[in-house]
Amino acid sequence: MLTGSSPSTKPSISYPLGTAVSSVSNGVNSLYGNYSLALQVTAASEPVVVNKLIADLRALTLSSSRDRQNRDQTVRALQDAVAQSRPDRAITNLLDAVDQLNAITGRDVSAYRLQIDSWLQELALKWQAAQPVRNLH
Repeated sequence: MLTGSSPSTKPSISYPLGTAVSSVSNGVNSLYGNYSLALQVTAASEPVVVNKLIADLRALTLSSSRDRQNRDQTVRALQDAVAQSRPDRAITNLLDAVDQLNAITGRDVSAYRLQIDSWLQELALKWQAAQPVRNLH
């Protein structure tokens, strides 16, 4: 199964973000306050993210039977991608999922497409890292 972290990636990272809010009036800066926020970034291939994507797609209300069929095929392709042990095979499944998702015409599915695209990017990096080093000399 390809979900989860590998030695080179972390599944979730928190980034602190500090912000100072102030105003300038007549050349005088007045500080209102300093505020901090922790931004949590989770890998697109993490099980919690993938499971939410699949659940959200299943819950998507579609009026056309063709759209529902395409949605169901998208979900199956995503489930197949999760089950793969090799990035290249999972990539093929995700590309199939994108094709099926793009065939849905009754709703805007761009948010789901972006999630799959992020997952594809992660898999492409894993695939590239798994390639043997070639001596060009």
